[in-house]
Amino acid sequence: MPEFWVASGHHLTRLDAAGRMLVTDELLLAWLARPEVMPPADACAAERAIHARLMADPRAPVPALQLAAMHDADARENWAFLLRLREILLEEGSIEAGYARIVHEGVRLPVVFMNQLVQLILRNALDGCQDAQVVRAAELMFRPQRGQVKDGVLMLADPNGAPMGMPVSDLERTPFDSYVIPGLVLLLLWGCGSLVTAFGLWRRPQWPLLIRLTAWSGQHWAWAASIALGLALLVWLTVQVFTLPAVAVIQYILYALAALLIALPLLPSMRRRYRLPAADRV
Repeated sequence: MPEFWVASGHHLTRLDAAGRMLVTDELLLAWLARPEVMPPADACAAERAIHARLMADPRAPVPALQLAAMHDADARENWAFLLRLREILLEEGSIEAGYARIVHEGVRLPVVFMNQLVQLILRNALDGCQDAQVVRAAELMFRPQRGQVKDGVLMLADPNGAPMGMPVSDLERTPFDSYVIPGLVLLLLWGCGSLVTAFGLWRRPQWPLLIRLTAWSGQHWAWAASIALGLALLVWLTVQVFTLPAVAVIQYILYALAALLIALPLLPSMRRRYRLPAADRV
């Protein structure tokens, strides 16, 4: 299997005789180059000085007074977290021992740092693994996940769309910056909505609220829901055509499905089957 999780920094560590990852200057320098750590354009002189000093010597001590001289309170807090993490790792010598101490002592660190440590430890544990499914399952331990059903599962499992080969850049012409909201629409509308409609068409339950909402049509609520789903699917697909960079074959298939959802309920036999009793019509 090709090298995986390059961003973990595993290739920047060295292993001791027991197979534990030693904390190296290269790893510390990689962390100092992270976007969350790099001083922004408006950073004060004290923050820039600390960053420059550590880039020259990632193990250099940082006096508390120099840290306190930072103007931005958030920057001071972020650097305090990073320096505390560095201190523990250097004292313990290995990533594994440092993580164990952090957990044992209940040291408070940002989630991004904890996820980085977990990813590193898992990457070392899975070194040589050839099963892509095992590697993907391991990501559950450090990467935020969201559940979904059927087609929506991959979109919500990894909001950046990577497992489906759908980069977030595909959404640049839409109001969304991830696949979370589109995935929720798939879950609630096409997932739950389709199941409820299918059940309604099958058993024709007389649910008072839904009957009142669709009584104007003179038909059972599931009949109206089928047409509504078809129309919503047409709108959804049309928006995709005009906003996404490419049109897939599945979209043409779904256009045909949307047409069926609208056309089939309009057949005379279907209208007779799902006509409401006279007492329930508006």
